[in-house]
Amino acid sequence: ITVVAAYGATSIALTMTNKVVMSMYSFSFEMSLLMVQLIVGTIAIYWLKVVGAIAIPPLTTKLLTACIPLTFWFFIYVISGLSSLRALSVPTWAAMRRITALCILVLDHVGGKKADWSIWASVWMMILGAFLAAHADLEGNLLGYILVGVNCVSSAQYLREVSKTKKATGLSELGVLLCTNIVCMPFTLACMFVWGEFPRLAAFTNASSVGFQFWLLVSALLAGLLNYLVFLSATVNSPLTTSIAGQVKNVFSSLWGFFLFPSLHEYDPWYLLGIALGLAASMWYGWLKYVSFNQKS
Repeated sequence: ITVVAAYGATSIALTMTNKVVMSMYSFSFEMSLLMVQLIVGTIAIYWLKVVGAIAIPPLTTKLLTACIPLTFWFFIYVISGLSSLRALSVPTWAAMRRITALCILVLDHVGGKKADWSIWASVWMMILGAFLAAHADLEGNLLGYILVGVNCVSSAQYLREVSKTKKATGLSELGVLLCTNIVCMPFTLACMFVWGEFPRLAAFTNASSVGFQFWLLVSALLAGLLNYLVFLSATVNSPLTTSIAGQVKNVFSSLWGFFLFPSLHEYDPWYLLGIALGLAASMWYGWLKYVSFNQKS
């Protein structure tokens, strides 16, 4: 329960922090933000190793290669998440992210794991609310919706790859996270060159702002903590517990985003209906999973 609560709270805090960095300070460099998060996270892990808090085995080519599939989905998940968050309001982004549940259901169905009709109904209710909210979102754009769709698919695959990678490598959560960071860095650096972020970074006017530097550091620390908690939750908790935590987290993301990042269109009745429908569906979904778990027990 402690891990789940920490995961939900950290995820909400990271969403809000990234929104501050990208919207309030106009930092539109997703690759650079990811690189900062990777560097800070890697330094933190090595610092824990130096002080004797953790033990990390020597990183071999075999271990790093085994982490490539997880790294690929992690990279797509983070970049599409940051890009879509910059394009959409926080409540709409949180609503659209609920499509991840449909992606997981479909993947499980293909793999032979069938879900009850009520689970499917609650998920489709989430999606209906998400699209009602998106339809009324005057700040959003088609690219933002496409990116959040990619984020949902990659998020589902990323979560499925975590346990596979841990079993294949035999590493701890921090060991897998360190390998993922190291493998991801050269690809991120290459994308920074290809996308021309370096000359634009040189012209970024808020770089010297103490406020921007503070929120950028907070974002990087929270990103590293969240990745660790995702790995830890996949190890010590059942998928049910993580699923319920994700839905509760989405509820608070929508509500907090509504008040922290308000905009005029959020008083549109169709927008409010979509957000309310999504929140209700999230709670229904969590309740169904809880009841199902108790019946099996």
